[in-house]
Amino acid sequence: MALVMTTTGFSQNYKSNKKEAEKIKKSGTSFFAESGECNTLEEAENMAKMKLIANIHNNCNATMAFFDDDDESRESQSIKVFNTFRDDILAESVQIVLSNDQGKANVFRYLKKDSFNSICDNREDLINLYVAQGMKADNDEKENASIGDALRCYYWALILCYSHPYGSTITLEDPVTNDDVVMKEWLYDKIDELLKRIRFIPKPKPVLKTRESVAYELAVTDGSDLIPWLKFEYNDGNGTMESSVESGMASVELVDKDIDEFQITVYIENKLEAQARAKEVYSIMRQLDSQIYFQSALKKVNVKKAKDEYAKAKVTYQDSTIIAKKAETEKFIEDNAPDKMAEFMKAMKNIEKAIRNKDISEARKHFTDNGYEMFNSLLNNGKYYILGTPEYKFIEFKDQMICRCIPMQFNFNNNVGFVRNVVFRFEKDSCKVSSIAFRLTDVAEIDILGKDQWRSESKMVLINFLEDYQTAYALKRIDYLDKIFSDDALIIVGTVLKQKQKGDNMQLSTQARVRYDTLSKERYIGNLRKVFVSNEFVNIRFMDTDFTQHQSGLELYGIQLKQEYLSSSYGDVGYLFLMVDLREELPIIHVRTWEPEKTEHPIGFDDIDVKII
Repeated sequence: MALVMTTTGFSQNYKSNKKEAEKIKKSGTSFFAESGECNTLEEAENMAKMKLIANIHNNCNATMAFFDDDDESRESQSIKVFNTFRDDILAESVQIVLSNDQGKANVFRYLKKDSFNSICDNREDLINLYVAQGMKADNDEKENASIGDALRCYYWALILCYSHPYGSTITLEDPVTNDDVVMKEWLYDKIDELLKRIRFIPKPKPVLKTRESVAYELAVTDGSDLIPWLKFEYNDGNGTMESSVESGMASVELVDKDIDEFQITVYIENKLEAQARAKEVYSIMRQLDSQIYFQSALKKVNVKKAKDEYAKAKVTYQDSTIIAKKAETEKFIEDNAPDKMAEFMKAMKNIEKAIRNKDISEARKHFTDNGYEMFNSLLNNGKYYILGTPEYKFIEFKDQMICRCIPMQFNFNNNVGFVRNVVFRFEKDSCKVSSIAFRLTDVAEIDILGKDQWRSESKMVLINFLEDYQTAYALKRIDYLDKIFSDDALIIVGTVLKQKQKGDNMQLSTQARVRYDTLSKERYIGNLRKVFVSNEFVNIRFMDTDFTQHQSGLELYGIQLKQEYLSSSYGDVGYLFLMVDLREELPIIHVRTWEPEKTEHPIGFDDIDVKII
C-alpha cells in the first residue's frame, strides 16, 4: 500500500519533505508530479494525481498500438490507455505533502519506474493468459475445440494489446515456427484466419414465409466441420438482431421478403461475457470505447445461390466431427427404439402442424394438462418458428416414449434470438405428451452416452434431468426447481474478485479469485423467483461437460458444465457444478456452485461421505 504523508504529525517536517521531493526528482528513478498551490489539500491531492498520470503518459517512451493513423485519434486513445492504469498507478504511488496551511496546499506524488513496469507486466501477463486460452480452444486435436471460444480469447488479448503502453512491441513465440513475432500482429492475423474459415450457408427454401417476414435456416461451418457454438448479429430490416449457432445450425428472420442478399457479422467482442467473468477486460473495453475492425467478420449470404452453396457445403461437412460423434447417440437411440411408434409419430405430425399454423389449440388433445401448460408456456416465450423438416426419433424409457425433436428459433423483443431443439415426452399408455424440454447440446449428450461403465437407465435419467433443469429456467418453473433442491442443499454463489499473486516463476500475475456466498434454499429460490418476474426470458445452455460418478459406485454424480446464461437484462458464462442424487424417484441436487473458470471437483466430490446424504 502506498505511503501517504499528511499534515498530522508532519507540520514541522515540510522542509524535510521538500528536500525528499527534490532528491526524488534528481534520482531519475521515478515519475513525479507536483500539484502547485491549491486552496485545499483535497484539491492539491487530485491535481497531483492527474499530473502524475500525465507525466507518465508523456515520459514513459510508450510504443503503443493505435486503432487509427489520425494524430488526434491517437492522442485521444493514448490518454484513454493511461487512464486504464489509473487505479493501479494511484495504489502504487507515494504522496508527500509539501504545504498545507492558511488556505494553501501543495502535494508531491511519485511512482517508481520499476513499479510502473511491474504494472505493465501484469497486463502483459493477462494478455498471455488469454492467448493461452485461445490456443487451447483453437486446438484441432482437442475434443471440444471451439472456434467461438478461440475468437473470444484472442480478441480479448488483442484489445489488451491496444490498452498497453508498449502494445506494438510485445512479442510471443509463434507455436508453429518458434520464431519471436509481434503479439498484436500475430493475434490480428490469427483472428482474421479463423473468421475467414466461417461460412453461413442458407438452405434453399425459406423455413418461414409470412406477410411480415421471411426466415432462412443456415448451416454454419468452418469450411469442413460444423461449428458447435458461435454468436452473430444481422440486420433484419428493422434493426440489429443478436443470435447464436447451435450444433452447426442457425437462422435469420428478415422483414424484407424480396431480399436476395443479406449480411451477417460474427460477434467476437463478447462484452456481456467480459462483464461477468473478465472485469478488467470489460473495464478496458468501456474506457477505450473502440472495437477492432475485421472485414472478415462480415459474411454476405446470397439467397439466390443457396441451392448450389448448400449442395457444396453438404459435401464438405458430411464427415464433420459433430456428425461423426453423433453416431454414438444414434446407436443409443437405435438400441432403445420402440417396436411400435405409428401412433406417437401421428401425434408429433399434428403437433408440428399446430406450431407451424400458430394455433397450438389444434394439438391440445395430444397433451396432458401438465404437458399442455408447459407447451403453452414455451410458445408464449417470444416469436417462434420451426427450422427445416424435423426427423423424429423415439426412445422408449420406463413408462415414457421420448421423441427427439423439433428444432426451433425463438426471437425476443430486445433483438435477441436463439435456436433450441425441443424434446417431447409421451406417456406410453395414454400417448399424450406429459412434458417438454430443451435437448442438451450434442457435446453434453455424447459425454453422458460415452460412459460405457454406466447403466443405460442412469444415462437416460441424467439426460432427462439436465434437460428439465435448463428448460425450467426458460419456462420459469419455480415449483420444479424448488422440488429438485434438497432442503439442506449447499448452494454457493460466486463473486469474482481480482488478486495479484506470485506464480511458480515468482512473477506477479493477475488471477481470478472467487468469494463464495452460501445461500439457503429458501433464499436461493426466492432470488430466482424475482429474476423470473423481472425478465422477459431466461435461457441457459450447457456446453463443455464433465461427469463423474461417486467412487462408492452409488447413483451419485458430480456434474460440471460450462453454462451460458442469458436473460433480457443480463448474461454471463461460467462453470456450474451440481452434485445430483439419482437414488430417489426424482433426482435431487445436494450441491450447486458456480465459478468463472473450470476447476477440478470444486468441493472434493470423491471425499464426500455418502452416508450423510
